[in-house]
Order: sequence, then C-alpha cells, then structure tokens
Amino acid sequence: MYRNKPSYAVVVFQIRERTVHYFVYVCNSRSRSITLGVLYGYKALLQIVALVFAVSIRKVRIKGLNDAIYIIAAIYVTSIVTTVIIVSTYTLVELVNVYAVMFSLCLFIGTTVTLILVFIPPVSSVAIKIQYLVCMYSSNLEHS
Repeated sequence: MYRNKPSYAVVVFQIRERTVHYFVYVCNSRSRSITLGVLYGYKALLQIVALVFAVSIRKVRIKGLNDAIYIIAAIYVTSIVTTVIIVSTYTLVELVNVYAVMFSLCLFIGTTVTLILVFIPPVSSVAIKIQYLVCMYSSNLEHS
C-alpha cells in the first residue's frame, strides 16, 4: 500500500482571549487519485455525450423541440463549474471550510444557470403567445 505521511495545516485564531488551534490532517493515497480520476473522467464522458446529442438535435425542424442552443450553453456552464470544482479539489485540500463553500457555490450556480437557460426561454415564449392571444380575443370582443 502506498501512503504518504499525512500533511496537516494549523490555523490559530483568538476567541475571547483564548487561543484556538485548528488542525486538519490530510491523508494522501494512490487510490484517492484513481477514484477522483475515474469520477472526473465519467463527468467528462457525460459532457461529451450531451454535447453530441445537443449537436445532433440541432437539425430537428420542430421549433418547440429545438433546444440545442440552450443545452449547449448549459453544457458550457457546467463545464466551467466542473473545472472550478476539479481545481479546488486539488488546491484546497487543507482548507476544508473554503472547499465546502466553493463546492456548494459551484453546484448552486451551475444548477441555477442551467435551469434558467433550459426553462426560461420556452416559458417566456409561451407567455408571450398567451398574452398575444388574450389581446386578440379582447380586441375581437370589442369589435363585435
């Protein structure tokens, strides 16, 4: 079994005239690197498959089903978020709290932007069509 000596970070701060020593022990092993490589490889494979599907549905002639632009934009956003998470996984090993905040923010931003890109344009186009139909119906009632 391959193991490095555990590395640790010491954070010292004052709380009400008391000194607090905060230790973070990080154990490194080869299996951690392999596991993270497999996880990030799987995420990359999913991104590539989604990109291929988005490019292939560009040719759909039905306007309501042609969301390729929004899906490609969502893939772009999730690729950036995944890259930030990967970089922070390796650079913020000893800063556990900062890593947790970065991870949470990346998930929140990625999910929110993806939902906005995928659902807001179709919903807004339906709302505009409904508003147009209501205006047309009300103008027909006034003329009759």
